[in-house]
Amino acid sequence: MQLRYQFRVYPTPGQQIELARAFGCARVVFNDGLRLRQQARKQGLPYVSDAELSRRLITEAKATPERAWLGEVSAVVLQQALADLNTAYRNFFASISGKRKGRTVAPPRFRSRKDNRQAIRFTKNSRFKVLDNGRLRLPKVGDLAVRWSRTLPSAPSSVAIIKDAAGRYFASFVVQTTVEPLPELDSQVGIDLGLTHFAVLSDGTKVAAPKFLRRAARRLKRLQQALSRKQKGSANHRKAVVKVARAHAQVVDTRRDWQHKLSTQIIRDNQAVYVEDLCVTGLGRTRLAKSVHDAGWASFIAMLQYKAARHGRTFGRVDRFFPSTRMCSKCGRINDKMALDIRAWDCPCGAAHDRDVNAALNVLAAGQADNGNDRGAQVRPGRVPAPRGEAVTHPDAAPSTRSVEGISVLQGGKGCQGVAVATTAAQEIQVGERLVRVSSPDKPYFPERGLTKLDVVRYFLSVGDGILRALRDRPTMLERWPRGVFEGAKVATRQTNKGDAFYQKRLPAGAPDWVRTAHITFPSGRTADEVAPSELAVVIWAANLGTLRFHPWPVSKDDVEHPDQLRIDLDPMPGVDFAQVVPVAHEVRAYLAELGLEGFPKTTGGRGIHVYVSIEPRWSFGECRRAVLALGREMQRRLPDLVTTTWWRDQRDRPVFVDYNQMARDHTMTSAYSIRPTPAALVSAPLDWSELDGARPEDFDVLTMPARFAGRGDPHAGLDRRRYSLQPLLDRADAEGLESPPER
Repeated sequence: MQLRYQFRVYPTPGQQIELARAFGCARVVFNDGLRLRQQARKQGLPYVSDAELSRRLITEAKATPERAWLGEVSAVVLQQALADLNTAYRNFFASISGKRKGRTVAPPRFRSRKDNRQAIRFTKNSRFKVLDNGRLRLPKVGDLAVRWSRTLPSAPSSVAIIKDAAGRYFASFVVQTTVEPLPELDSQVGIDLGLTHFAVLSDGTKVAAPKFLRRAARRLKRLQQALSRKQKGSANHRKAVVKVARAHAQVVDTRRDWQHKLSTQIIRDNQAVYVEDLCVTGLGRTRLAKSVHDAGWASFIAMLQYKAARHGRTFGRVDRFFPSTRMCSKCGRINDKMALDIRAWDCPCGAAHDRDVNAALNVLAAGQADNGNDRGAQVRPGRVPAPRGEAVTHPDAAPSTRSVEGISVLQGGKGCQGVAVATTAAQEIQVGERLVRVSSPDKPYFPERGLTKLDVVRYFLSVGDGILRALRDRPTMLERWPRGVFEGAKVATRQTNKGDAFYQKRLPAGAPDWVRTAHITFPSGRTADEVAPSELAVVIWAANLGTLRFHPWPVSKDDVEHPDQLRIDLDPMPGVDFAQVVPVAHEVRAYLAELGLEGFPKTTGGRGIHVYVSIEPRWSFGECRRAVLALGREMQRRLPDLVTTTWWRDQRDRPVFVDYNQMARDHTMTSAYSIRPTPAALVSAPLDWSELDGARPEDFDVLTMPARFAGRGDPHAGLDRRRYSLQPLLDRADAEGLESPPER
């Protein structure tokens, strides 16, 4: 990772003149570039490119009498000024186009020599150098004296020279560092930030707010009054401005030093740290603005984040709309809004809470539930049902009964909406040689069916041989629903980046050392280490993280470039039911038999059907996609009224689409025995061909599958007994002149 190391430098009077000249030249080039682009826009001319700016404003400008003095400073300083302008424009364009998230970025503005902060940057091209005597040699500036407080971990890639409002000079080095993991600990902490107490930890520790700005207010007031009495433009006025700036700088430095010490201590003492994602900008517009800015929450959270990454700790943010203050950390009940002067409150469940400690406990619990979010999505909390006395279920109703294979079912599906957040302690389950921890076992996962997290875990245990056969040693993407499945729940995407569930492609942070992985490469060229289940304990561990659906690649971890399964996805169009897909599946079976291949069908958990064929791992993803396309074209000829292979959805005029793109790299299918995240808790059920005609997807759910599996075993048990050659299908593709379709 890259870090900045900043040190105080002390230029001589002559070097200060050279630095002032460099600051001025960089400012002029920046302003000239901005002016040129603004003029081009007003005149309707094309956008001036980066190379054109460099040629006109640096190379050609140095040859003119008006800009000849640009040659007195390093050319790298001028080039970096234009690089800053280009970055400002890119950020502005990305912001207005919606590609950049967050607040709208304003267009670049002209720089002024009266700005409080002046800075220039030297890269390796400038050949700056840290000398053996500790001085920093800069081209056309000289050797600067540096006050080194620590050694650089590696050779710097660039250095910025900064002059602040107090007249101080700093050298800011960018260096590449390696992760320096600290010894692993068992402790985790949630942090509630505030004003009375700067931080309250979930273990009950309270850190008083130092209020550095408030403590310096009297001195700042005196200096500000002295400044107001000076005549503007006079030397005394300039001296007074510097005094005020130095006083403010002292406040900033003291606050930063204190936050560094506190953040370092927290990271050293805890394996995982969770904080609330505060909207500091919004709070800065309230009557508490001065106190909010004095606290410096944003800088403190940034320190925690980069120190956690550097030292191998877990860091997480909890959604800012999570009701951490109002939610009871014992029973999960959410109270009405409370005034700020209420520092303690009692819950109807009997728990007495300190406002801030309770919030920290809730932040910890929410952070642990969301830990390992690969996409950076903000997983908002699910709806918290009403307390039992306020729900439609009567308090004296029978709470539960027992169903197949020990899976608990609440009496009356609708009544489970009255179940509050789980309060049962974590359980440890023996799975083979592993002891797997299941946290919050009573958390509702499928409220309409009365199913909890523990019920889901028990389901996966009951079909363990089957789901492990489907996942064993295959790189697998996890589809995690840590809040359970409820009405309106959505999966986070790269476009929205928000949702109630998310896809986890990389190994979650904090995974046990016995969870094996496979190194895969995506079409974009990015790589990842995906979970590759090798034992049932991995499935149960993933279920504890909220995984309902497993999406394995059609490859093994030993050879991730050559699929060993041909997967045929029969995808029904809207309004087409399962029964209309069955004839297509039978025709697929017949055609495969003609080629000497054997297929194994399963439901998708919805209206579609998947057919798997075990193949020799000798062909690429592209060749496998071409084989499925050839099969789809044959189905289109045999069943012209039922099947289509047209890619564009709005052009499909047949009920069933043979989705050949599911054999593309990084395209996966729901594994057998995975749970579909719908209120009915349907599962992807492997079937025999003989039972396909009478099957209905709704017959296979979390409650019925354990008994089915116990009675008849896994219909896909013979899938890998023999591996077939893909050549017959590829010969058909060659005969038809089919090219490998582009990946979509």
